[in-house]
Amino acid sequence: MTRLFPITLLLFAIALFAGCDSNDDETPDSERIVGTWQASEARVNTPVPGVHITVLDASNADQVRLEFDEGDRYRLVVEGTLEIEVPQVGETITIPGGSQSGTYALVENGRIRFTTDGVTGAIAITYSFRGDNELNLSVENTEEGRQVIALILGLEAGSPVLDLIAGGTLSLRRSS
Repeated sequence: MTRLFPITLLLFAIALFAGCDSNDDETPDSERIVGTWQASEARVNTPVPGVHITVLDASNADQVRLEFDEGDRYRLVVEGTLEIEVPQVGETITIPGGSQSGTYALVENGRIRFTTDGVTGAIAITYSFRGDNELNLSVENTEEGRQVIALILGLEAGSPVLDLIAGGTLSLRRSS
């Protein structure tokens, strides 16, 4: 009986710690997202595996930031004009500087819904955190996803770039 007591105590301790949820101390996403996020990279995927269009990189990513407040407001800021070369079709996409704002809501399955002021409808895209200081926003290769990217890039109907869109990712780092 005395030999079983230490084993029973050990099993009890293991069960006790296994029952503790390590996520109890984690900050909820609704709090983690608040702040200013500086773009670090943006890519648009193409239907060809491994081929993508670089929209933002080290040379221009610092021109784009995304701000989330503690309520439900967001603001996307583009400092200056962005010129994006698309060698696959020999075109240049121009994104004018400026900002847009609206509301955001974190919804089920790791998605964030953006509603832009003055625009009918909302878009929902996937978000994920890498630690507390990296945020990735991803658009899937769906018709809605392609439309979201076309809207963000300001592409007009008939642009040959539209045929190249197969989802995309925006990576951001916390700046404040």
